[in-house]
Amino acid sequence: MSCYANIVRKLVARQPQKMTCRNFATSSSSNDIKQRLRRTVHFIPADNTKFLHKSLSLGADTIVLDLEDSVKDKLVGRDTLSTFLQSNMCTSRDKDATEVLVRINPLSTDMWKEDIDVGFFGNVDGFMIPKVESQDELVMLHETLSELEAKQNDSRRKIILPIATETPNAVLNIASIAKSPRVAAITWVSFFVVSCVAICIC
Repeated sequence: MSCYANIVRKLVARQPQKMTCRNFATSSSSNDIKQRLRRTVHFIPADNTKFLHKSLSLGADTIVLDLEDSVKDKLVGRDTLSTFLQSNMCTSRDKDATEVLVRINPLSTDMWKEDIDVGFFGNVDGFMIPKVESQDELVMLHETLSELEAKQNDSRRKIILPIATETPNAVLNIASIAKSPRVAAITWVSFFVVSCVAICIC
């Protein structure tokens, strides 16, 4: 039996627990995170200059500049995104109108730190984190961002939006992931979990 099937069995065997709604914006670990609506979230490939320049005029609550799945050549993606973020169009944007996030590559890879640098020095509002599996990963990211903020004497904390349902382990750890530093919200994806889990009905 696969490890994923075992995880599913554990999920099914768990007894329902009383859940409370956590206010991310006023939690002790995120008390400087501004609450905002995220009714429309548009994903933009970071290597597409035309789409990048159009993104701020879409009127979306949040745009996610994607360095992960939609970008094959990560170097080109980072260079293109960096140029856009340093442009007058982006530096003069109304930060209250549209939130700008960068979706980095998974923390399990060796690419995410370079993605963070591009977004941080491009003054984005925060980062979307794919394929998160544990709170430890987000604590590591929090420490990295804190070091960058201290070096730049930047008091504006970047937020984190983990995609916390892409793997079975993420589903099991979702409560602790939600309590991680800087987490302003959690995004949901069901397709990847379904594709990872093989369930045998006997």
